[in-house]
Amino acid sequence: MTGPPHILIVEDEPLIRIALQDTLETAGYAVETASNASSANNLINQLGAKLGALITDIRLGEGADGWSVARHARSILEKLPVIYMTGDSQADWETEGVEHSVLMEKPVLDSALLRELSSRL
Repeated sequence: MTGPPHILIVEDEPLIRIALQDTLETAGYAVETASNASSANNLINQLGAKLGALITDIRLGEGADGWSVARHARSILEKLPVIYMTGDSQADWETEGVEHSVLMEKPVLDSALLRELSSRL
Protein backbone atom coordinates (compact mmCIF):
# COMPACT_ATOMS: atom_id res chain seq x y z
CA MET A 1 0.00 0.00 0.00
CA THR A 2 1.38 3.42 -0.91
CA GLY A 3 0.51 6.75 0.67
CA PRO A 4 -1.06 7.27 4.06
CA PRO A 5 -3.33 4.57 5.51
CA HIS A 6 -7.03 5.02 4.81
CA ILE A 7 -8.99 5.41 8.03
CA LEU A 8 -12.75 4.92 8.04
CA ILE A 9 -14.67 7.00 10.58
CA VAL A 10 -18.23 5.87 11.26
CA GLU A 11 -20.13 8.46 13.29
CA ASP A 12 -23.75 9.56 13.01
CA GLU A 13 -23.23 12.98 14.65
CA PRO A 14 -22.06 15.35 11.87
CA LEU A 15 -20.06 17.72 14.09
CA ILE A 16 -18.15 14.87 15.74
CA ARG A 17 -17.54 13.19 12.37
CA ILE A 18 -16.18 16.43 10.85
CA ALA A 19 -13.96 17.12 13.87
CA LEU A 20 -12.51 13.61 13.78
CA GLN A 21 -11.91 13.83 10.05
CA ASP A 22 -10.10 17.16 10.46
CA THR A 23 -7.93 15.77 13.26
CA LEU A 24 -6.89 12.70 11.27
CA GLU A 25 -6.31 14.55 8.01
CA THR A 26 -4.17 17.12 9.83
CA ALA A 27 -2.15 14.19 11.19
CA GLY A 28 -1.56 12.97 7.63
CA TYR A 29 -4.11 10.17 7.28
CA ALA A 30 -6.40 9.64 4.29
CA VAL A 31 -9.91 9.65 5.72
CA GLU A 32 -13.22 8.22 4.57
CA THR A 33 -16.40 8.87 6.55
CA ALA A 34 -19.80 7.26 6.92
CA SER A 35 -22.81 8.28 8.98
CA ASN A 36 -24.42 4.85 9.21
CA ALA A 37 -23.63 1.15 9.06
CA SER A 38 -24.89 0.63 5.53
CA SER A 39 -22.63 3.36 4.10
CA ALA A 40 -19.73 2.10 6.21
CA ASN A 41 -20.11 -1.46 4.98
CA ASN A 42 -20.20 -0.25 1.36
CA LEU A 43 -16.98 1.72 1.91
CA ILE A 44 -15.32 -1.26 3.58
CA ASN A 45 -16.22 -3.40 0.57
CA GLN A 46 -14.90 -0.74 -1.86
CA LEU A 47 -11.66 0.01 0.00
CA GLY A 48 -10.72 -3.58 0.76
CA ALA A 49 -7.00 -3.86 1.57
CA LYS A 50 -6.55 -0.07 1.26
CA LEU A 51 -8.36 0.28 4.59
CA GLY A 52 -5.85 0.74 7.39
CA ALA A 53 -8.15 1.12 10.41
CA LEU A 54 -11.76 1.54 11.51
CA ILE A 55 -12.91 4.10 14.06
CA THR A 56 -16.59 3.64 14.84
CA ASP A 57 -19.21 4.93 17.19
CA ILE A 58 -21.37 2.18 18.68
CA ARG A 59 -24.80 3.75 18.38
CA LEU A 60 -25.38 4.85 14.80
CA GLY A 61 -29.07 5.73 14.82
CA GLU A 62 -31.30 3.76 12.47
CA GLY A 63 -30.06 0.41 11.24
CA ALA A 64 -27.10 -1.65 12.39
CA ASP A 65 -24.65 -0.51 15.06
CA GLY A 66 -20.88 -0.09 15.25
CA TRP A 67 -20.45 -3.59 16.66
CA SER A 68 -21.81 -5.04 13.40
CA VAL A 69 -19.74 -2.68 11.25
CA ALA A 70 -16.57 -3.92 12.97
CA ARG A 71 -17.60 -7.56 12.56
CA HIS A 72 -18.21 -6.96 8.84
CA ALA A 73 -14.83 -5.23 8.46
CA ARG A 74 -13.06 -8.05 10.25
CA SER A 75 -14.78 -10.63 8.03
CA ILE A 76 -12.90 -9.02 5.13
CA LEU A 77 -9.72 -7.84 6.88
CA GLU A 78 -9.17 -10.09 9.88
CA LYS A 79 -6.37 -8.00 11.42
CA LEU A 80 -7.87 -4.55 10.79
CA PRO A 81 -7.31 -2.23 13.78
CA VAL A 82 -10.65 -1.27 15.32
CA ILE A 83 -11.25 1.61 17.71
CA TYR A 84 -14.72 1.91 19.17
CA MET A 85 -15.95 5.22 20.58
CA THR A 86 -18.94 5.43 22.88
CA GLY A 87 -20.57 7.44 25.58
CA ASP A 88 -22.68 4.64 26.97
CA SER A 89 -21.88 1.17 25.60
CA GLN A 90 -18.72 0.32 27.54
CA ALA A 91 -20.34 -2.57 29.39
CA ASP A 92 -21.06 -4.41 26.13
CA TRP A 93 -17.51 -4.29 24.74
CA GLU A 94 -16.42 -7.64 26.18
CA THR A 95 -19.29 -9.52 24.56
CA GLU A 96 -19.91 -7.43 21.42
CA GLY A 97 -16.48 -6.07 20.46
CA VAL A 98 -14.13 -7.80 18.05
CA GLU A 99 -10.89 -9.28 19.39
CA HIS A 100 -7.85 -7.03 19.70
CA SER A 101 -9.92 -3.85 19.55
CA VAL A 102 -9.95 -0.89 21.90
CA LEU A 103 -12.84 1.11 23.31
CA MET A 104 -12.49 4.82 24.05
CA GLU A 105 -15.06 6.74 26.05
CA LYS A 106 -16.47 9.94 24.59
CA PRO A 107 -15.45 12.66 24.63
CA VAL A 108 -12.23 11.36 23.10
CA LEU A 109 -9.21 13.63 23.24
CA ASP A 110 -7.55 14.12 19.84
CA SER A 111 -4.12 13.31 21.28
CA ALA A 112 -5.38 10.07 22.86
CA LEU A 113 -7.07 8.99 19.62
CA LEU A 114 -3.98 9.73 17.53
CA ARG A 115 -1.76 7.88 20.00
CA GLU A 116 -4.06 4.83 19.99
CA LEU A 117 -4.37 4.84 16.21
CA SER A 118 -0.63 5.21 15.70
CA SER A 119 0.11 2.33 18.06
CA ARG A 120 -2.25 0.02 16.16
CA LEU A 121 -1.06 0.79 12.62
